[in-house]
Amino acid sequence: MCGYGFEETDVPDWWIDNVLKDNQAQGILDYFEEHSDDQSYNKLLNLGYCIILVTNPENPVDISYMIQHLRIRLEGERLLKSLAKYNIPAHTEVSFPSDFIKTRYKDQTVIQEKNLLSLDSWTTQIWEDYCSYLVALHGKDMLVSYFNKQ
Repeated sequence: MCGYGFEETDVPDWWIDNVLKDNQAQGILDYFEEHSDDQSYNKLLNLGYCIILVTNPENPVDISYMIQHLRIRLEGERLLKSLAKYNIPAHTEVSFPSDFIKTRYKDQTVIQEKNLLSLDSWTTQIWEDYCSYLVALHGKDMLVSYFNKQ
């Protein structure tokens, strides 16, 4: 789950430290509750995206996912409460989309011509590629963490 876009250069320590919490979703909810009056977090609270990773318990290699734009205060909060209730990992390690773009498209001319550093210009194919990248980067650790708690 991530509410940060390309413009952010400094990821808050609480977001990074949350990876180490036993119940990551509850950690996010607690932080939002503590800072509900802080206007500087409006961007994070109003728009984010979430990749929901699904696996078959009988065959953990059978992985699928979906991506969802959401508002943390509405849909995101409900999702986080469900994750917290069952202590399902809500991995919050940040993999910036800009890093993905610079790795995938090494030609700066292509990046600029296609305006790839703006999420608004991303095609479905680029989103799918980015999701696959994130699942490959973080999915295995999330699943191992969840299955170890069972």
